[in-house]
Amino acid sequence: MASHFFSWRKHDVHYEKRGLGDPLLLVHNLYPGASHEEFEHNISELAHHYTVYAIDLLGFGQSDAPWMNYTTGQYVTLLRDFIEQEIGGKTHVILGGFFRVFLTLAEAQQIDRVNREMMREF
Repeated sequence: MASHFFSWRKHDVHYEKRGLGDPLLLVHNLYPGASHEEFEHNISELAHHYTVYAIDLLGFGQSDAPWMNYTTGQYVTLLRDFIEQEIGGKTHVILGGFFRVFLTLAEAQQIDRVNREMMREF
């Protein structure tokens, strides 16, 4: 896979790009040591059908890890900018498990309820 860097707010964000076809963005999970390599066993097959972009979010993998507070909003903005500036338009997306859980809850409109339930436990 070809290694690239996307400059975002004076930081280098690493991604790998491979294949031809409609764009497909792979976003890894959030845990210590996470990176685009979560998808290493899938990329070759996906690249037969898509142009695969496997990103290392800021603070992960080969991307810069500046001393800062990392927030969900920053990652949303980073991904939006990456899609607009690097991919150039709409893309298919495969998300790591953590993101899928919250998107599923959001789609079911349960995020607010989950937050309230969690607050009662603490």
